[in-house]
Amino acid sequence: MKRLLALLGSTRLAIVTLSYLAVACMVATLVPQSRFFASPAFILPAFLFFANLSTCTAKRLVAQLRKRHHRRFGPDILHFGLMLLVLGSVWSVASRQEGAVLLTVGQSVNLPDGSVLRLDDFRFERYPDGRPRDCVSVVSIQRQGRWIINRTDIRVNAPLSYAGLTFYQASYQSMPDGSLATGIEAVSDRGYPLVVVALFLLALGTSMTSIQKMRDQT
Repeated sequence: MKRLLALLGSTRLAIVTLSYLAVACMVATLVPQSRFFASPAFILPAFLFFANLSTCTAKRLVAQLRKRHHRRFGPDILHFGLMLLVLGSVWSVASRQEGAVLLTVGQSVNLPDGSVLRLDDFRFERYPDGRPRDCVSVVSIQRQGRWIINRTDIRVNAPLSYAGLTFYQASYQSMPDGSLATGIEAVSDRGYPLVVVALFLLALGTSMTSIQKMRDQT
C-alpha cells in the first residue's frame, strides 16, 4: 500500500500523465470526428492524473493543517480546481448528447422534457455589400399549454439555454420552394457547470498563491 501511495504521489507520474494528456488532446482536436475523449486512451491517463493529484493534495493539505503559522492554502485550492476540472471534463465527455433538426417557419419539434419548440421566424442577414452577416432563428417554447419562452432569438454566437439543453444556430438550407430552413443543434452537457466551478477555483488558487509570493518578497 505504501509503495502504491508513493507511486500515485510521485512527481514523475504527474509529469508523464500531464504531458501525455496535453499532447494527445492537442492532436485529438485536430482530427475530425475524433472519439479520443471517450476512449480508454484518454480516460485511463486522466484517472491516473486525478489519483496522483488527489494524493499530492491530501498530503500537502495535512501538512498545512499541522502548521501553527504561515499556512498557505492557495496551492491546495489550485490543485482542488484541477481535480474538479478532470472530473468535469470526463463527466462532460461521458454525458454529452447532441441532436440537430431542420425547421421551416411554423414547424415545431418535441423536446425531451415534453416541451415543444416552434420556429416563429428565420432571418438571414447580410452586410450592405452582400456578404453573410448573421443567421437568426426566432423560436418559442411551449410546455403544458403555456408559453415558457416567447419569440427569443438564437444567433450564431448567442445560443439559447433551456431545461439542461443549449440550442445553437448551426446552419441553414434553401428549400425547393425557395424558402429557407434553419438548422438548430441541441447539446446536453451535464459536466459543464462543474468545469465552470473548477475554472473559478483555478483562478482563485492562482491569485492566492501569487499574492502570498508577493508578500514573501516584501
